[in-house]
Amino acid sequence: MKHIIHKVKTWMRGKQDSAASPTLVYVMVTPRPMPAADMIASDPGAVLRRLISFSSREALPLAVILPGRPNRRYPDGSQQNGVLVRYATNDQALKVTESTMDEIGRTHPVVVITDNPAIEKFAAGRHCKTLRIETFEKAVESVAGPLRREARPQKEGPRPATPDNRPPIPTTRTPQPSAPSAPKPTAQEPAEQSAPPPEKKERDQAILDLIDPL
Repeated sequence: MKHIIHKVKTWMRGKQDSAASPTLVYVMVTPRPMPAADMIASDPGAVLRRLISFSSREALPLAVILPGRPNRRYPDGSQQNGVLVRYATNDQALKVTESTMDEIGRTHPVVVITDNPAIEKFAAGRHCKTLRIETFEKAVESVAGPLRREARPQKEGPRPATPDNRPPIPTTRTPQPSAPSAPKPTAQEPAEQSAPPPEKKERDQAILDLIDPL
């Protein structure tokens, strides 16, 4: 990616005067819808930190036109560590770009970074070079990190079970039959009454014979 940055810088400065340092006018306002536009407008600090880092490391003066309304922390027209901050809606983009080019063009050559056909046409009429946003952002990303955060996808609810999307069946261990335990000792049952011995039986019979029947 470094060779791309070198190529872009050489192209922007031109072959005749390589020491000239043009000022980049980075128009982040685009006519096409961009999911990250709301994030940039609500938190321009992250974008500015990366642009400041890129501008400082590559020694390229920079002005950025952010989408949306001005932010109180970073007012419109303020300088943030050498980066000029402007704001514009879609309807204001061309007008704000024109005023920014007029202000910078008094002392520096201007390179406009945009995907807006109307702004590209206007810059060409001013004999200014233009650069595509995708090319510039790749160069910034290689030096200072990505400028745009991707929108987070919304969380989806549980998907219904289908033949191709069945929930995993929990694996449970089948209980193994335990080894038979020894029977618990029980209380000793009373022994059955045994028949009286023969001699006792004969003695009792003799006693009964002596008794006269009533």
